[in-house]
Amino acid sequence: MMLILGIVLAISSWGFGYWRSRPVLDYYGPAAIALISKPDSVSALKLEPGNAFSDLKFGDQSFDIVAERPVTVARGYTNARDALTKRQTYEWPQDESTSETQSTSETQSSCEPEWTHALRFVQQKDIIVLLLSLECPRVALVGREGTLTLRPKVAAEFAKILSAELDGEAAEAEPPGEPAE
Repeated sequence: MMLILGIVLAISSWGFGYWRSRPVLDYYGPAAIALISKPDSVSALKLEPGNAFSDLKFGDQSFDIVAERPVTVARGYTNARDALTKRQTYEWPQDESTSETQSTSETQSSCEPEWTHALRFVQQKDIIVLLLSLECPRVALVGREGTLTLRPKVAAEFAKILSAELDGEAAEAEPPGEPAE
């Protein structure tokens, strides 16, 4: 009897885990989820609009990398990285359980993402880049169509981590003789 109960509980747990991660898995795909979950290295990138010769492209937009810093051991990074693979990190169309969520969702669906940051995940020869829009909280996987809407609190945490890691880099990226803003 205990064996049957154990099997039922294990199957229920697996089913719940599958349900919880399915929409995220559908967007990123299994290879990207694996790379996000266990990368060899991760770099935070600060982006500016680029031109046709820029290396980083998403849809019809191009970006230049103006600052880069490894964040694999940055404070808060591990939790932020793990959050990227969780369903509750994102707002989904059926997440309209409160009026606050509805008004937030309406505002976010009407905003246009401005891709100012990215995370580059590397595992051996595999590389993925996630674009981040923090004002209009979205994330996009370079090479894949569409975006996911981040919950505002999650976007705020990413903003803290990226600001802490890249502010020093941004000042160093300024041309000599010109003050950093």
